[in-house]
Amino acid sequence: MHQDQRLEVALLQPPLFKAIFPEEQDAVFNEYMRAISGLSTPMMDLGTEPNHGLLQLAAILIADDVKVDVFDFHVLDVWLRRSQRIINDDDIIEVIRRKNARLWGISSKVVSSNRAMRIAAIIKELHPDARVVMGGVHPTFQAAEVLNQCDAVDAVVRGEADHIITDLWRWARGQKEIFQIEGVSFRRPDGSVAHTEKSLTQVDLDDIPYPAYQLVARETDPLVPRVLTARGCTLRCVFCSSAALFGYKFNSRQPASVVDQIEHLREEYGCEFVCIGDLTFMAHRATGVAVCQEMIRRQTNVFWSAQTTIGRIDAEAASLMARAGCVQVGFGVETGTQFLHDHNNKRIKIGEAVRQFEIVKAAGISVQTYWVFGLPGETIKSSLKSIELLREWIGKELIDAVHITVAVPYPGTPLFDDPESLGVRIVDRDFDNYWSGSASLGIGYPVIESDALSREHIQTFWRLAHAVAGEGLSARGDGGSRLHYIPESNSSNDVPLLDVTLARQRLPVRSTPTKIDRKAANLATSISIKRSREELRSGRSILDE
Repeated sequence: MHQDQRLEVALLQPPLFKAIFPEEQDAVFNEYMRAISGLSTPMMDLGTEPNHGLLQLAAILIADDVKVDVFDFHVLDVWLRRSQRIINDDDIIEVIRRKNARLWGISSKVVSSNRAMRIAAIIKELHPDARVVMGGVHPTFQAAEVLNQCDAVDAVVRGEADHIITDLWRWARGQKEIFQIEGVSFRRPDGSVAHTEKSLTQVDLDDIPYPAYQLVARETDPLVPRVLTARGCTLRCVFCSSAALFGYKFNSRQPASVVDQIEHLREEYGCEFVCIGDLTFMAHRATGVAVCQEMIRRQTNVFWSAQTTIGRIDAEAASLMARAGCVQVGFGVETGTQFLHDHNNKRIKIGEAVRQFEIVKAAGISVQTYWVFGLPGETIKSSLKSIELLREWIGKELIDAVHITVAVPYPGTPLFDDPESLGVRIVDRDFDNYWSGSASLGIGYPVIESDALSREHIQTFWRLAHAVAGEGLSARGDGGSRLHYIPESNSSNDVPLLDVTLARQRLPVRSTPTKIDRKAANLATSISIKRSREELRSGRSILDE
């Protein structure tokens, strides 16, 4: 990062952690991490994982003979923290000053959006003639807001950029007009924001070159790539923007091409472990089965993990996955109450969970579960039910790792677009605070509440779930240690956690929860899906028409 470099395109990721050290973070979470250290590893959630999307775009540009590099300020921050120092503007300025590129692309999540705009301003200050483009989950659904808030951003890419990244390079060189590129938002000469139409037709994922992992900073070692068998999501959960990001479409790959990529990663980079990065593995069962069969036939000798939802994996599929090298499956459980699944459009049957876990465990695969507290419709009773299920399943060794978050109203979701119809109020609109609480340096105070649950309630149940999970997993002794495959340096956090004590909290008395109109909630979900698709396609909301 700190070498002088003349490029044509530079792609950046902002730092993702809060500007604090672990010992300053939530005490209960720190105690949980200390309790499970060396016992339990959520293999889909790695602290130093590179930005695979930027590396994918870099590969496309390299194939077009464009000189490009990727600069990951999140990874730089992780590296600096090993010397007890947190990344600051001076570190970012030093890197950007040494680079000279005509086009700069910044990938932004919701919590990093303000930092992304600060980086854009630094680029414009140091390289005033360069073009700056933002993309990623946040700008996709906040394109006009980003352009109105940050003069340094010249354009925003909405959704996938694989098919337009080379066009953006040509625009930066003056060989193409911005309005000729589909799926972008930009300023007209009068300062108003314009949006070009975006095609939502599927791209052939097997025609896209493999991500340029040769550009990955060595600080991310060991490299754990994400390999997709499909892009997109078949679900429509009210709290998730993933499906909207891809235009509510699902795009599968050819199984042989997937295994070709896995073999390439093993031979080129020595990768012995990969994450199957599908949002819902086995969403298209035929593809998932065929990928496993092809891995078995070729004897790839690569271990892997995947995530999915309850009800996707039967005994035959689990056996194939294990023989193909799968060592962990993460299930989106979210909550232990069926009403909440229905109300949040999470199309699973919680009553099938135990049998699903038993099938996977019988095949010799470990089970991770994802939980979300504070979902629309959540009550004290449902929160306690989830925690009791968590305790029971850990005690019976049905699950081996957990990932516990709070609901966040991300742009592009029904929870953000129309929270009132879901019985929720957004009480904080500062995106810097939109943390799901999924990592020691990504914990925030809940930004939503309802008549049934205050922000304090949601935070307390999130903490209680971590305390229960830590107690249960640590009580199993070395039973969880066999779950490890990823080397220790990438297994959980990159910085040691301190022993801390549980803080006490007084809960305020709340009013009786109001009854939620499920028909209105379902209608709001449908409207929000149409709105997100329209915003992705044209940049305009159907609610504004």
